[in-house]
Amino acid sequence: MMKYILILIGFISFSMFIIVYNKNLIKKYGEKYPQYDYLNKNLGEVLYIKCCFWNLSHVFIYFFICVLVDARLKLYKHLLIMLFGLFWYHFAIYKDATHHPVKTKDIVYRDTNLPRLDDIVFNTSGQLIYCLFYLLTQYK
Repeated sequence: MMKYILILIGFISFSMFIIVYNKNLIKKYGEKYPQYDYLNKNLGEVLYIKCCFWNLSHVFIYFFICVLVDARLKLYKHLLIMLFGLFWYHFAIYKDATHHPVKTKDIVYRDTNLPRLDDIVFNTSGQLIYCLFYLLTQYK
């Protein structure tokens, strides 16, 4: 149970980091802040999905969550982890509807305060990498 509380604390802490980080960028650059966000720079595409450091953080965080809860290949644990991600996706909207996001080719998120649907793809990728890692380490 303590592991799940740590995950919840981690989600809240990461949300607070995003809010503070973005508020500092907004204060410095105004509405065009996403194009000045180093974590938002386009690193390339994976299967036609743009990738940046924010996306990679999803992969690492979900891999770490799997390690923390010792998910192994237990479907119910992976579904629970996915539910955390869907909860985050649904409730992690930090902007009001009047905001006009930036459009440029050099960045991935038009607004880093708004989650993207491909976040779920990167979350799941972290879980799949964990499963592969688990399989490879179990059958040496």
